[in-house]
Amino acid sequence: MEKLTFTPSEFAALFGKERTWAYRQLKAGKVQAITELGRTLIPKSEVDRLLKEAGRYLGMGAKVGQMKEPPAAPKVDEPAARPNRWADALKRRMRCGKRQ
Repeated sequence: MEKLTFTPSEFAALFGKERTWAYRQLKAGKVQAITELGRTLIPKSEVDRLLKEAGRYLGMGAKVGQMKEPPAAPKVDEPAARPNRWADALKRRMRCGKRQ
């Protein structure tokens, strides 16, 4: 005899997930359930619907586009070519202090 309804635990096991996953699907409204006298049952039609709507996995290439060239790194001046502003500021301060 074929099962017509599944408990949340059975439903999650069908998809290789934990029971909490099934309850999250119910709470999010992605799966409709039947509640009768405190029991939560998920109809087989919901399982069939989810399987029909599921997309086929085509590998990583299908989801992630091919990268053309990595973006160019911003140019950084050579340390020797950059002015040493800290040293210049100290020299100016020293000159100002000598004048006083």
